[in-house]
Amino acid sequence: MRPTTSGYWNPILETLNPAATRALQLGKFQRVVAWVYERGPMYRRKYAAACLTPGDIRSWEDVARVPLITKDDYRCPGVDPFPCGDTLCVPLRVQPLRRLPVRGGARGPGAEHQGRSASRSAKPRSRI
Repeated sequence: MRPTTSGYWNPILETLNPAATRALQLGKFQRVVAWVYERGPMYRRKYAAACLTPGDIRSWEDVARVPLITKDDYRCPGVDPFPCGDTLCVPLRVQPLRRLPVRGGARGPGAEHQGRSASRSAKPRSRI
């Protein structure tokens, strides 16, 4: 989408009143929560522990009840399908996972999961 003569990329969305913007954001949030609840075992388990279903989110006050996902939730060694465990919301059968780059963050360089083994990158990649 190109900018219009008014200076907005999307004049309809960018000029909505604040109440309409919040309503749009809430609707999008509700759709995302419903999507991951339906497809992701980890999310369904977290929401069940919080006694929450997607239909329970009707207002911004309800958003505070949605449990946060932490790094520990994604660390699931030994849980199939490797290496993602039950965190995925799409089946691996659609297209086999061949390579999963993992960023190292504060603990050093990342690793790359290939198949069932994890190995450090042989040589660092240069940045352009």
